[in-house]
Amino acid sequence: RGAAKEKINDYHGAIADYTTALGINSRIIDAYNNRGLAKEKINDYLGAVGDFTEAIRLQPKSFLAYNNRGFARGVLKDYLGSIADFTEAIRINPDYLEARINRGNTNGFLKKYENAILDYTEAIRIRPEFGPAYYNRAVAKIQWGRQLDACEDLHKAVELKLINAEKMLQKYCR
Repeated sequence: RGAAKEKINDYHGAIADYTTALGINSRIIDAYNNRGLAKEKINDYLGAVGDFTEAIRLQPKSFLAYNNRGFARGVLKDYLGSIADFTEAIRINPDYLEARINRGNTNGFLKKYENAILDYTEAIRIRPEFGPAYYNRAVAKIQWGRQLDACEDLHKAVELKLINAEKMLQKYCR
C-alpha cells in the first residue's frame, strides 16, 4: 500500500504504511528504502538517512541504499559522507550509472572538477547515449578552465537533445 500512496503523492500515508509493515516484520529492506525515499519527498532527510542506514545494516551490498543515503547526506551538507556512500555503491555495482552521476555532481559542487570529469566519463562509458553525462562533464570542464575541451561534450549533448546544452554551446563554443 505504501507504493500506491506514493504514486498519488500521499507521502505521509506511504510512510505510515511502511512503518506498519516494518512493525510486522522489521527485516523488510525495501520498506526501509522506500520509506526513506518517501521521507525525502517531505524533506525529512535526516529520517531518510536513518532508514537507508538500516537498509544497509540489513543488506550491506545494497548499492541502491548507499546511493540513496549518499543523496540525502548531500542535501544535509555531509559531502564527505555523501561521496563515501556513492563510492561504496560504485564498488558494489561498478556500472551503476546514477551513483556515478551523483558522485560527479557532488565532486563538482566541492570544486573537485577532475574527479567529477572522471565520474562523468565513466557514466558515458556505461551509457554512451546519456546526454546529461556529456552536459555535466562539459560544465565541469568549463569550471576547471578547460573551456575548449567542453565544446565537444556540448555538441554531443545538443545532438542528444538537451535543451540547456544549446545555450551553453552558444555561450562557450562560438
